[in-house]
Amino acid sequence: TIETGGLRLGVVTDLGCATSAVKHHLQECDMLVLESNHDPLLLRNSNRPWPLKQRINGRHGHLSNQDCMALLRTVAAPRTQQVIFAHASEECNSYSLIDDCAAECLQELGRDDIGTAVARQKTPLPTCYAAPMTVRNQKS
Repeated sequence: TIETGGLRLGVVTDLGCATSAVKHHLQECDMLVLESNHDPLLLRNSNRPWPLKQRINGRHGHLSNQDCMALLRTVAAPRTQQVIFAHASEECNSYSLIDDCAAECLQELGRDDIGTAVARQKTPLPTCYAAPMTVRNQKS
């Protein structure tokens, strides 16, 4: 996590699993960058070697889309404004699948106020913004 100017940013990739320590550190973030690496079915059906599939699915591998959304459900705070989904596998995921998972997750949370973006491997995202709580509270 990085804190500056009243903003808090949390970045996590290459997790394998979201431990209680990870969840603790991601509390009260204005912006999150969360790994959404693979879809379990696409990974299982890929041509990747079995040991690689096991590592990706293991505690020291990568978060699936479902694991990422479970983490988001846990750490999304009232002050959370933006979520960027990162580290998507080109072979075992799709940007549209991540978008769909995120939309469903945020709908379940009743959070249509959180902006989302899926980081592409070959194309930069537009700049994402978040405002400090003090600025947002002054607008009310």
